[in-house]
Amino acid sequence: MLFKIFLTFWLTLALLVAGQEIISIFAQRDEQAALNDARSLVSEAQGVVDAYARGGVPAAREVSGRLERERGTRTDLLDVQRHSLLDHAVRPAVLASARLADRNAAEGVKLGVVNLGEHVAAKQMTTPAGQRLTLVVELPGHGMARAANGWTSSPLTRYAAVILIGGLLCFALARHISRPLVKLAGAANALADGRLQTRVGARVARRRDEVGRLARDFDRMAERIEALVAGQRRMLGDVSHELRSPLARLTVAAGLARRHAPSDTGEYFDRIDIETARLDRMIEQLLTLARIESAVDDELRGDVNLTELVQEVVSDGDFEARAAGKRVTLVAGDDAALRGRADLLRSAVENIVRNAIRYTEAGTAVEVALHRTGEDHAARATLSVRDHGPGVPEPAVGEIFRRFWRADRADAQAPEGAGLGLAIADSVVRVHGGTIGAANADSGSGLLVTINLPLAQ
Repeated sequence: MLFKIFLTFWLTLALLVAGQEIISIFAQRDEQAALNDARSLVSEAQGVVDAYARGGVPAAREVSGRLERERGTRTDLLDVQRHSLLDHAVRPAVLASARLADRNAAEGVKLGVVNLGEHVAAKQMTTPAGQRLTLVVELPGHGMARAANGWTSSPLTRYAAVILIGGLLCFALARHISRPLVKLAGAANALADGRLQTRVGARVARRRDEVGRLARDFDRMAERIEALVAGQRRMLGDVSHELRSPLARLTVAAGLARRHAPSDTGEYFDRIDIETARLDRMIEQLLTLARIESAVDDELRGDVNLTELVQEVVSDGDFEARAAGKRVTLVAGDDAALRGRADLLRSAVENIVRNAIRYTEAGTAVEVALHRTGEDHAARATLSVRDHGPGVPEPAVGEIFRRFWRADRADAQAPEGAGLGLAIADSVVRVHGGTIGAANADSGSGLLVTINLPLAQ
């Protein structure tokens, strides 16, 4: 890649220099052709001077008119005071060329003056009678005289051509370098979003430079990560599944042992039942998490009325919260529906609401709101759940959706969960193409969890 970039820049500079040189050659060729054409016309126009010397002004006018009809050129004769002997209007450019021709003649330059920019040629001549005249030829605005004023003779157009050539070559180089890098950046972002099957693609990987090697290394890394994560998910699901059988046998054994145990051991069996139930709930959550992330149930997606689902979860949560002197209220419930897994979405919302019930203060209410924004393909649903508990320390707000994470607060009671509820909610939301976030409430009391889901799927 280093050699390719160096070679491209070097070639660009070489082409710019070559292009400028070629344009200069064309410009010089056109200018020389125009000069030769102008001098040829001046030679023909000398017949006007000869006619003036033989027959005066009438003869000069006759020859001048014939030249204008045949060659499209206009001639004039100026005396030493630079007045027109043929009664023509004298332009400032003609006077300037005449003065320069007279000066050159005084210095011994016999070729005269050709001003291609003004289409004027002038030459000082002397009649056989010794009268000094200035022959002025106004060149036609076509042919070689016009070619001298073409695009090759203008500095602005030359610079524009150089800039155009350099711009095209630099654009080609920038596109050649940036396109695969943009694709690599997109693949990296997709991989970071959890789409582990993402690959850069063979088109970029086939390149025989540093970018191609980077693309091949990226694809190998993505394959390795996908295999590792898939193995971890598979192991998590297999281990969780295998734990169900011994856990069920342990529950049965504990029940049988309770029947034959002394009455004063009841509290120990109660503790065994509590911990067994927690372990069973943890295993169920692990299996749910493995099922979500394995993405094997995508074909089971269907139409989900998110509004009804949220209303049912709020109703169930309010029933459970009343036993602890708390409430769950629905403060807003806009109509919202999407394609997805109703059971997974219910699990996500329930985990968030139950987490809020656990931490909200007694006598307060968990506030649930569902809002719809946008229309058609841009429609989205925003679900917010706010409790009135102690909140989460600011440095740990971004960690609450991590698996097995639990708040480490000195004033907190031993948490009942395993730190999987919010992780499940995060996975469900991401599977449905949405986002989830949390922040401490502005009032300083409570945590606000917000889910944003696309409705047009």
